[in-house]
Amino acid sequence: MNLGNMYFYIGLGTIALPFLLSVFIEKKSPSRDRFQHLFTLLLSTLFVTNCLNVVLEKTIQNTYPVFHFSIPLQFILIVEMFYLTGFFHRFKALLRGLTLLFFILDLFQPNHLLANNHYSTLYTFATIVILGLIYVYKSPRSSFQSSVLIPIMLCYTPMFIFALFESSIQDSPFLTGIVLPLHVTMNLLLYVSFARALYVWRLNERGILLK
Repeated sequence: MNLGNMYFYIGLGTIALPFLLSVFIEKKSPSRDRFQHLFTLLLSTLFVTNCLNVVLEKTIQNTYPVFHFSIPLQFILIVEMFYLTGFFHRFKALLRGLTLLFFILDLFQPNHLLANNHYSTLYTFATIVILGLIYVYKSPRSSFQSSVLIPIMLCYTPMFIFALFESSIQDSPFLTGIVLPLHVTMNLLLYVSFARALYVWRLNERGILLK
């Protein structure tokens, strides 16, 4: 296994850290916080997605079948988390309906499960970035919600740009060699920021730290 492949698997595997920490907190926390529960579901989805990515990469060398289902599911969870902040009051049903529409549009592509789910990816990434920018403008900066949603927005911004030019990137070995490590690095940093947010939130909940 070369260094690039090792870094790729480390990037995928890092999701285990916030996932296990969130499951532990979910069992120990008496607050039954809905945002934290949705966050645990999101981390569970990411964990399963990354595991399936490894399996499909090793077997059929194509991970698109996973993303056809995981991206819409992650999007629904993230949108619900944004709405729980209290800064969004409308259009949730519309956003979910558009998710289904773009999912169906992707199914009409030739060899749809093995092809890029281009419409769903662009729609979900762009919407999350827009919601994130609105949230940054309106929200306080010291809450657990902010420590989760703002990193998501920061990570999805370059990912949207990558998705927008994905065909060109895939056709260029040079660009692929640049973008793939950047993509892995962004996900790795996102997972580490999730773990830190959960750790600080747990300390605050136990009264060890002041908010």
